[in-house]
Amino acid sequence: MQTLFVGSTGPGSGLSLMTWFIAQRLLECGFKVAFMKAGSDPGLLGIPGKRDHDIELMRAVLGAESVELGFFEGADVSLIMGSKSMFSDFSVSHLSDTQLVREHQAKICLMDRYQSLPASIYSILSIHSLFKGSLQVVVVNRVPLEDLQAVRDRLVPMLLAQGIPGVAVLPEDPILASFSLARMSELLGAEVLDSVEDVEGIVGGCTLGSHSLVGPLRIFRQVYGKIVLLALPDEQSNPDAVCSPDGPRPVVGIVLTGGRRPGQPLLDAARKAGIPLLLTTLDTFSAFDRIQSGASPVTKEDGYKERRFAQLLESSLTGAASIPRLFGLRETDTTDKSL
Repeated sequence: MQTLFVGSTGPGSGLSLMTWFIAQRLLECGFKVAFMKAGSDPGLLGIPGKRDHDIELMRAVLGAESVELGFFEGADVSLIMGSKSMFSDFSVSHLSDTQLVREHQAKICLMDRYQSLPASIYSILSIHSLFKGSLQVVVVNRVPLEDLQAVRDRLVPMLLAQGIPGVAVLPEDPILASFSLARMSELLGAEVLDSVEDVEGIVGGCTLGSHSLVGPLRIFRQVYGKIVLLALPDEQSNPDAVCSPDGPRPVVGIVLTGGRRPGQPLLDAARKAGIPLLLTTLDTFSAFDRIQSGASPVTKEDGYKERRFAQLLESSLTGAASIPRLFGLRETDTTDKSL
């Protein structure tokens, strides 16, 4: 049995997307993959109030029979997702990151949420020192564009010189940071009002201002408690938005805060513009703060994020041409040796 461990130096590193990416590539190469998540019990799924988005995601990707706590029989590769931080586990637990890596002699893919170059160097080299010879891939994620080239020039050669086979540095990316409108509703505990039926849009940003409220949406400039949800920078998903190339970004939805239901003129304006209205009982600033700080869990519906993540990673990753080769996985009779 070959075991891969996807670990993280802290929250917001892209742990779920990387796990999905590796699982998908292994499946495409013909490997039978089993999955477990440190500290999670798949048996809790279905219990009211108990939900693990990562377990649900991997069940959708791999099949429910491949996602069982501690169950690896019949698989070529067992894929383990670690906790939010490998530095904060409790080694007395048999499901801690440290114990899992050592017990299964796992090869590690480490995700690092960039804060500063010294912090990334310290975190990565600490893990490399703790698990000598096990760290195979390092991905430094969410690097501001102004720091990107400097981090690549300094960090990548240093880590390669340490004997780490694969290193990637990824930029902060608006697509990966986006929300679906359905996820936005879940995050805010909001009701989707009947202004339109389509709530499949993608939220690339939000604002408390009214600059983007044009055309039929100008009426919302008079509304006090609102958050305007904007499209991704390159996404012109709202054909009714009156926007010049240098003007405001298209609006994909509006959150009405404070729980006060809108009058018919507002519903009619939203319907004419083709955007949904979300109603939350949170006040405006609490809702805005939750949007800004709330991590959006990755689900199977976020295929556009997985594809974008794969594009960024594969264009940046040094080392072998495929995930199996990068981790030194042994081929089996079931694997496609052309990959």
